Amino acid sequence: LQDSGEGRLGLRPELTPSIARAVVTRMTDSQPQRLCYRANVFRNPPEGYHGKQMEFFQAGIELLFAGGVRADAEILLLLTDCLTQLGLTDWQLILGDAGLTRSLLAKLPTHLQTAVRDCITRLDYVELSQLPYPDDEAKNLALQLF
Repeated sequence: LQDSGEGRLGLRPELTPSIARAVVTRMTDSQPQRLCYRANVFRNPPEGYHGKQMEFFQAGIELLFAGGVRADAEILLLLTDCLTQLGLTDWQLILGDAGLTRSLLAKLPTHLQTAVRDCITRLDYVELSQLPYPDDEAKNLALQLF
């Protein structure tokens, strides 16, 4: 953006790059670090998007220098605690972890794994329930993964 003078203004489209930059340049301790943030961010309007809000607020957390299942579990537990504190009771969480998905799909017959994954990706419950499963156990597993 140009300001009223000769200067240029930069607006954050999201906070993750700023957090990553701060970590790389300012944090030398490799012990697990837990950060949280909230601030306004800005989006470029899509074509034909006139007069709509382009400023949004983003909040997030980062668990740095930690990995694996325990770190993932910590973040998921924090999320569930936040939703509970907000008084939300009827919510669902969709996880998109390729490793987790592969390990869960490995329990299905090989010839069905891609079809089940594609149905889950498209959130297509109808097609998922109609795939040619060899038995009820495989079908129940696929539907449970959904």
